[in-house]
Amino acid sequence: MGEPFKPFTLTLIVGDISDWELYYSRDSKELLQYNVPWKLEFKRTDPNFSVFLKCGREAENEEWSIKVKFELTLSSTTSKTYVEGFETNFTQGSAVYGTDDFITSRRLKEEFDYKDQLILDAKVTILEMIGIEKKKKLINFDDEDSRKLSDVTLCIGDEKFYVLKQLLARQSPYFHSMFFKDFKEATMEEVPLKDVSPEDFQCFLEVINLEPTLSAKLDDCVENVLQLADMYEAKNVTRQCEEFLIHKSNHSDKKLLQIVGRFNLHNLGERVFNDLRTKTDIRAATDPDLKNPEILRRLLDLAIEFHF
Repeated sequence: MGEPFKPFTLTLIVGDISDWELYYSRDSKELLQYNVPWKLEFKRTDPNFSVFLKCGREAENEEWSIKVKFELTLSSTTSKTYVEGFETNFTQGSAVYGTDDFITSRRLKEEFDYKDQLILDAKVTILEMIGIEKKKKLINFDDEDSRKLSDVTLCIGDEKFYVLKQLLARQSPYFHSMFFKDFKEATMEEVPLKDVSPEDFQCFLEVINLEPTLSAKLDDCVENVLQLADMYEAKNVTRQCEEFLIHKSNHSDKKLLQIVGRFNLHNLGERVFNDLRTKTDIRAATDPDLKNPEILRRLLDLAIEFHF
């Protein structure tokens, strides 16, 4: 994969650390990004606490590598933070990387609220991927059968998608106007599309065609599909994405609120806010760069309710 990679964040909330026995550990939820599953582990290894980033790539007979840099941030509800950065290259024989002495038990006890919950975030940036296949297509839009059944070809770079105008028009006012109003594209056999990647458009078309794309590809594609649904005014696709995010997503609450603010997903917002039940939950869900005034107001109201 040679694409520019957007950073992603893994979040783990841990509590009752003073009661942890030696070698006890907790893992974050597994997050699929760029067709690779990722986890974050926090482990007691006296006199320290260890942190490891886990790459869940499974390909025993294939050579592959993923070069990453990641920043670990440990924080508490009192706004105390500790940050450390790393860079590594995950390979077939080395799919776990971190540090055995991230922070000492003594420092954790003295500088943080040892008995309270703590938040561990790993902001991961992929620098290079080699030998990692792209997400598998659930339906083909570029084969001979699709060509025979289509009445227009959509072109993104060198890739072609053979589709039906009526199907797209029923789902999207954007395509309805393009194909059935007085635009030049209405009579073109091949129509170029701009500002979209072929991989994202493939996922968008799969969702329109009722393929289980979101369940199969999980959090790896849902935000990009939402972006296309917003661009093309495809409300049914937006609804399917929101249902997935409500019931099946492994994104953190912070990330989900970012998506709520970006795409105005009311039901998802209500689900997230209903699940914020502690001071730690609220802090973990708060993004200092978030600009949405309604979300910020609700987070402030909850903080006041919990006596932040």
